[in-house]
Amino acid sequence: TQSTWGLEIFQVVMKIIHTRLFNSVSNGLTRSCDLMCPITTKMMKFETMGIRSYANAKDQEASKKTLPLGIDDFRKLRRKNCYYADKSLFIKEVLTSSYEALLLPRPRRFNKSMNISMLAAYLSVTDKEKNQNLFDDLLISRDEELKKKYQGQYPVVKLTFSGFACGKSVTQSMCHYFQLIYNKLPIKGSTKKTIRNVQKMLKENILPTDVIFLLTEFAAEKHKKAAYLLIDEYDKPAYMANAKGQYKEAQEILAGIYGAASKSNSSVEQAIYTGISRCVRDAGSSGMNNITVCDLYFPQFQESFGFTQKEVNALVDYYFETENRKNVLEELKEWYGGYKIKNEALYSTWSVLQHVNAKLKSLQEEPRSYWVDSISYKHIAVAARKALPEFQKRLLKLSKNEAVPFVYHEGVALDSLWKSADSLISELVNRGDLVITNTLSDVKSSQQREHPLLEKESKGKLAHPPNRELTIGMQKLYSYIHGIESVEEFDQFVRAITCLDVETCEKSMNKCLRSMAKKTLTTDNKTRVEYRYHNILFSFLMGSTFNSPNTISVIDEFGVAGKRCDIQVTVKDVAVIYIEIKYADSESNFAKLIQEAEEQLKKFHSHGGMQHELQEVKGIDAIFVFHSDQCRCKFFAIPLPDAEKKQFSIYLQLNFCLLYTSPSPRDATLSRMPSSA
Repeated sequence: TQSTWGLEIFQVVMKIIHTRLFNSVSNGLTRSCDLMCPITTKMMKFETMGIRSYANAKDQEASKKTLPLGIDDFRKLRRKNCYYADKSLFIKEVLTSSYEALLLPRPRRFNKSMNISMLAAYLSVTDKEKNQNLFDDLLISRDEELKKKYQGQYPVVKLTFSGFACGKSVTQSMCHYFQLIYNKLPIKGSTKKTIRNVQKMLKENILPTDVIFLLTEFAAEKHKKAAYLLIDEYDKPAYMANAKGQYKEAQEILAGIYGAASKSNSSVEQAIYTGISRCVRDAGSSGMNNITVCDLYFPQFQESFGFTQKEVNALVDYYFETENRKNVLEELKEWYGGYKIKNEALYSTWSVLQHVNAKLKSLQEEPRSYWVDSISYKHIAVAARKALPEFQKRLLKLSKNEAVPFVYHEGVALDSLWKSADSLISELVNRGDLVITNTLSDVKSSQQREHPLLEKESKGKLAHPPNRELTIGMQKLYSYIHGIESVEEFDQFVRAITCLDVETCEKSMNKCLRSMAKKTLTTDNKTRVEYRYHNILFSFLMGSTFNSPNTISVIDEFGVAGKRCDIQVTVKDVAVIYIEIKYADSESNFAKLIQEAEEQLKKFHSHGGMQHELQEVKGIDAIFVFHSDQCRCKFFAIPLPDAEKKQFSIYLQLNFCLLYTSPSPRDATLSRMPSSA
């Protein structure tokens, strides 16, 4: 063993013989074994646990539980023996609370469906025997008193709107959906007359206001006990109806259904609703005022949804080797954390599981916006187009992970979001896309001047994206508002100007204009509507800074009074673009206004508006003339003045000498040459 080659041979021999020894050792026949080393003729002793650990390394890795990707049913997860972060104490929190009806709004992909499924499995008297062993090793199983009183003791009516689709009429769609739900429920023993009445009501497309009321009555009648009513994704019909312009109709139906189900209904022991927003409850009638809202910031149920920091640490420790854990945890925190509960971090369940799964396949896998890619910003984008430009200015800051001030609105009707930027930001907070960071006392005086509504101290707050994934989400929302499919299209727009590509720019801008609400672009005041187009183009250009913040910069109203252009765009080491914007009363004025803009830009340059850097990069004048949802462009390179042409020619000649004659560094003339030349 004194020589390196001897040790290497010894290790090879041990690997060959360990398999034969393993069976006897692992069966406990011997605590250790003595092996004769043929190289050193020396006795070497190996502990049983060491051999077992070496032999079983791959077996242990293979025996790890699978990740519950795409599984939102508690029974299925437990029977497949998937990895599970124990959230079973959620059951105790619900059952011991004093709330008659409870709404738990949480962001998408935060395990809402899983928790509702778990609660149903714990309570259900119908599947008592099947569910008996599902909770054996969970925290809730330690509470014998709760188990005796609740587990398998109650009828459960569990409904979900996850598969709801809104057709031409939201009323007909709701009736059809309730018919499907009703057909699947195993209700027996109820009076045939009542069942026929329900079927008749559904068939004739009468508003299904009392359907849930009757279904809970069936369950209570059969089991001689009031039922637990569990409704998952309670607000999905409202969001889908809003996209079709039928929000008020859907709101009336849902308010009637939920009000009749949870208020003064002796057949319901307790009603629990989950969704992504409180909009339906807050915009509903007085029939829903008994529903208590416990959102992400409510003291109760904070640890029941999403992953806490301890749960993320345990997940990473379970699946990764020690040397890889730190890197994985840092990525998870930066990309998917950022929510705060009791001064601790909270993570998006879906994104964490997806990224851990990707890392298990390859440690080189980069984080992605898993959650953002699976959700829709359509209704926000539609409302935001009407709220220009106030909301866009704040959205632009959010897209760069900056905090913005706003007045928080607890509940706003979906069809009224466009009325103020505060309503839109409040909806993003309620959805989980943004988090509330501080109160008004932490807002600087400059921000107060920007946002006079913050004078209401009780409601003034700051909001910002909780993590990098949601920052990308704000960038995507920004692009949706402009009718752009990807953030990269903003960059393409600016690059097209530098290439003097009029066709591409007009195509992109016209697409953007068509996506805007026309009524926001029409007014009798020509100056005001020109300013409106100015804001649209400016915000469009600002989108190009998402991917290239250090390469592209945009300045509004560049220059000084009387010597300015509307917008200046600088593409580092490529070009400086000076933009003039005009509004045409009619299409026939396009040519006249383009000529007028050319004269203005010439006047701007003659007064020293052109930057000195144009000696080294291309200078471009860009003219945009707008009319309704049409845009006409004209671009042309700025010719260098004679003095600058001569100076630039000298630079080229000197650079040629520098390259081909390799002069001495002591040459004073060449040593003063700028590196950019």
